[in-house]
Amino acid sequence: MAPLQPVVDEIGDGINNAGHVIHNERYFPGIPDELADTLYLVSSRAFVDGMHRSFIITGIAIMAVAVVSFVLVRDTVAETPADEPEPDVAIGVAQGVAPGE
Repeated sequence: MAPLQPVVDEIGDGINNAGHVIHNERYFPGIPDELADTLYLVSSRAFVDGMHRSFIITGIAIMAVAVVSFVLVRDTVAETPADEPEPDVAIGVAQGVAPGE
């Protein structure tokens, strides 16, 4: 893993400072601290609000799919036992031979 260590370190550094990247002079030179603080707070709030909204939308979608599945899937289909395959086909499939060969 030694050749990839610089890449791993760079990714780790980015993850640890993700919210504070706007304060990094290397990436954003000349941005006043007051503006950087405002951008940091606004972007953090937008991220959290977006995640909150996505959880609500995902929850509603999961409930809707559950209701649709409840209406569309018939119990009789789920309760019907599967047909047993022909004995020679089952043996052929177990041995890796496709039916009809």
